[in-house]
Order: sequence, then C-alpha cells, then structure tokens
Amino acid sequence: MMESAPPPPTPLSRLLALARSRRAWVVLMVAAGIAYGWLLATWGTSVASSSDASGYFNQAQLFDSGRVIDDVRVIPGLNPPKWNYYYQQPLGFRALPQDGRMAPTYPIGMPVMLLGAARLVGWDHAAVLVNVLCAVGCGGLFIAFGRAHCGLRPGWLALGVGLIAFSPLFVFFSLQPMSDMPATFWVLLALYAAAQRSSGLGWGLLAGAAAGVAVLVRPTNALLAVPLLILLGGRWQSWLACLAGGLPFATALAFYNHHVYGAVLT
Repeated sequence: MMESAPPPPTPLSRLLALARSRRAWVVLMVAAGIAYGWLLATWGTSVASSSDASGYFNQAQLFDSGRVIDDVRVIPGLNPPKWNYYYQQPLGFRALPQDGRMAPTYPIGMPVMLLGAARLVGWDHAAVLVNVLCAVGCGGLFIAFGRAHCGLRPGWLALGVGLIAFSPLFVFFSLQPMSDMPATFWVLLALYAAAQRSSGLGWGLLAGAAAGVAVLVRPTNALLAVPLLILLGGRWQSWLACLAGGLPFATALAFYNHHVYGAVLT
C-alpha cells in the first residue's frame, strides 16, 4: 500500500521552521546588533557636555601631548601666597601644593581608550566609537555566555539581550562619554574568558588581560579577582595564565601611580 504524500508546507509552517533554524537566529542577532550600533552611533555624542566627560577628554588630550601632569591655568593676580591653586583646578585634576601644576585624578583606562579611538576617527567621534563597540560587545558576550554556560535557548537569549539593550540606564550611558559601558564590557569579557578555561590557556591569558583593562577603567574592578578564581577552578595553570595576562596592565598602573602620585597604590 502506497503512503500518502505529506501535505505541502503552508506559510505558517515555513515561518515556524525558520524560527527554529539556528542560522536564522544567528542572522537575526547579527542584524539586531548592527541596527543597535547604528542607533547608538546616530544619537550618541562625543562632546564633553558634563564635568566627568570633560575630565576624561582633558586627561586623554594630556596623554596625547605626551604628558601626565599639566600646569594649572593661573588667573593673573590670584596665585600663592595670596591664592590657593586648589580653587583653579578643574574636575578630574588635583593641584599639587605650591607647585603650579596639577595631576589627573581619573583612572587612566577611559582616557586611553578615547585617545586610541581619536587616532582612528578623530575626537568628534571617539566616545561614540568606544560606546558602540562596548555596548554591542556586551550583547554578544551575554549571548555567548548564556548559550555556552547557561544552556539558554535562542528565544531566551533574545529576550535577555533585549532587556539589557533597552534598559534606560544602559542606553543612557551608551550615548555619552562615560566609563560605565567600557567597564561593563571588560568585566563581562574577563568572566566569559575565565569560564572557557577548559578550552586552553589562551583563555586564561585573555581573562587576565581583560581584568587588567577593567581595573584601568575602574580600580574597584579589582573585586573581579574573586569570581575569576571561582571560574578558573582548581587548575593552577589557568591561574598562572590569568596572572600573566594581567601583569602588564598591573605593572603599567603601578608605574603610572608612582610617577604621578608618588605611591604605587594611590
């Protein structure tokens, strides 16, 4: 007895089959990432419109000039001993007592990233480039982490990324020159790389390097040491690789602190 031929696929069945296709989800995620990056690039700004942003840009341009300490902009007639340099320092700098100079007080990670971006696209677009890359990178890391280590299906991954991408705080800090987005990206990259420890020591190196940059962006990210140790498990080779990856950044920060502030841990 001959079997009956299956019914021809309907538009609805084709749509459902496409929704279950892994390739379709990949294409959808990539397209969403590009669209989101375009949205941030369109509405983002690289203008120092706030005191914090001004501090980051001033420090980045100071580094661009090959200096780490600047001169106080002295107001004629208002200089010691009649006037304290403290009253002439901008936010993000600290006047050195009776010295006529001032040292940056912001962490160096964000200014260095702005400087690197400015070399590529100019100062008018530097912060936009940094924010777009970091924000889209955060979404990609969320997807990679959720799929590889949490077993989340594409639908849940899309929902999670959507909740993050359109969180008011996430959007707010993705549109202006602030360190929140870079800090988030480097922390997520460090955690994801540490979770990949079984795939080779290269991931340990990447975890250490990402953690090093995260600390340069925000020194309080040194707290990453605890989750990194947990994720790296009991493999001492992974620990050594992580330390090796972070050592250059720790050395650079120690040298900078000693040179500018006179103490490694200041």
